[in-house]
Amino acid sequence: MNCLFGEGGCRVSFSSEVKQYLCEIKERKNCCHKSLLYGLLLPSRITKHSIVLKTEHKNVAALAEELITNLYPFKAVILEVNNGYELHVESSQDVDFILAELPLESDYINDKLFGCEHCIMVFIRGIFLSCGNVTTPEKSYHLEMIIGKKHIDSIKKQLSEVSFSPKRIIRGQSLSLYYKDSSRIEDFLAYIGATKHSLEVMNTKITKEMRNNINRLTNCETANIDKAVTAAAIQLEAIRKLDEQSEIGKLPPELKETALKRIEYPEMSLEEFRHMFVPEISKSGIYHRLQKIVAIADEIK
Repeated sequence: MNCLFGEGGCRVSFSSEVKQYLCEIKERKNCCHKSLLYGLLLPSRITKHSIVLKTEHKNVAALAEELITNLYPFKAVILEVNNGYELHVESSQDVDFILAELPLESDYINDKLFGCEHCIMVFIRGIFLSCGNVTTPEKSYHLEMIIGKKHIDSIKKQLSEVSFSPKRIIRGQSLSLYYKDSSRIEDFLAYIGATKHSLEVMNTKITKEMRNNINRLTNCETANIDKAVTAAAIQLEAIRKLDEQSEIGKLPPELKETALKRIEYPEMSLEEFRHMFVPEISKSGIYHRLQKIVAIADEIK
């Protein structure tokens, strides 16, 4: 991932980068604008006199403010608060105006509001912008949307209808819908419009798999080297023992030749060592000769 920085030089998280990118997408149709606002405001705190959307991201609050300004004959207010921002609709009349069009207090998603095939995707994008989070793929694969109990079943149903059936977990007083499979996260991000970041998750996964494969090969090679070094040490110790007992000369010709050459080339692998014979001997042939030498040495007290 490219290194992006926010205000004060602080590193922008992967999730923030995704949301920033999504907020910059411009929808053309009025029905899509309403569907996006519907998703953004669904997790809001609603009373008779106010609608309050709380978010950590200024651009999410600004997007909701822009949609309200364009759709309705009144404006919302953005307040900076601890740990983020709040978008306020503070007039009872304005609240009633929005609720008459967007059934934010209903337990069910009113899909009659979706005027085109694109609307459901935009609605789900709004849900993610309002209450979603995705972990940087370098660390782990986790995309989550923290949703109030009132709407979780209907949102889960809506996601399942577009082939993104999530898992569910309790988070304190709230419930969460989440994905932990990297492929599901890739597909979800691409679906809501963050294609660039979907590809980033995919590329990170490929890089991780390549690193893991290299590590496995390296570990395997290291283990083989350790095994070969141990075996060579045992062979040389056996030959030294035979030499001290003047037994090398008593060995069969092929074993005597092998023992003497092993003394001459102690650090060679079996693959390298077999080429020292004329004619060359197979790797298994060399191995069995050396095993016989070790066995003969073991018989000497």
